[in-house]
Amino acid sequence: MSLNSIISKTVPLSILMGLLAVTTVSFTSVNSANAATQCKKALGSYGMYYYKKSKAKTSAVGRWEKKTAIQHGIGLSFWNNAKKRSNVCQKQANNTWRCFAIGTPCQTKTVCKPKLKKHGMYYYNKQKAQSSAKGRWEKQAAIQYGVKYSFWNSAKARKFKCKKQPNNTWRCAAIAKPCH
Repeated sequence: MSLNSIISKTVPLSILMGLLAVTTVSFTSVNSANAATQCKKALGSYGMYYYKKSKAKTSAVGRWEKKTAIQHGIGLSFWNNAKKRSNVCQKQANNTWRCFAIGTPCQTKTVCKPKLKKHGMYYYNKQKAQSSAKGRWEKQAAIQYGVKYSFWNSAKARKFKCKKQPNNTWRCAAIAKPCH
C-alpha cells in the first residue's frame, strides 16, 4: 500500500509528521540480498507553496535532497536512489499546492568494468588531443557497457598517455575503468 493511498488530500501537518515517525522504522529495513545498497532512516521535507502542483512536488524533492545532503552527505542525497519514496500534495485554501516528499536515502555501491583505453585524433594542441581521446573513450564505454558507464567523471583510475609526434602533433590515449 502506498503513502498516497493512505493519506487523503487534506492531511494536517501533525499527522504527516507522526506518519514520518512511524514509517521511519519500517522504511529503514534493507533487504540483505541487496547488500550493495547503504540506506539511512527515512526523511521527509515540505516544499514551498506553488500554484502548480508539479512545481510544488519539485520543491519538496529539492528540499528533501538538500536536507539529506546536509544530514548524510551528497552521496545519499539523490531522490532517484531513495527507496520507498513518495510525494503527498495538498491543495491549500488559497488555491496553492504544498507537497511533502518522504523517502529513505540510499546509496548504491559503485560498479566498475574492466579498464578501457581509447586513442584520440592528432592535434597540435595537447589539450585538444586529450579531449578527443576522452570523447572517444566515452563513446566506446557507452557502446561496450551502456550509457550509464560512459561518463568520464564517474570513471576510476583516469589518466591520459600523450605522445608528441615527429610532425609536432599530439596524440593521446584516455585510460580508465568505466563506473556508475
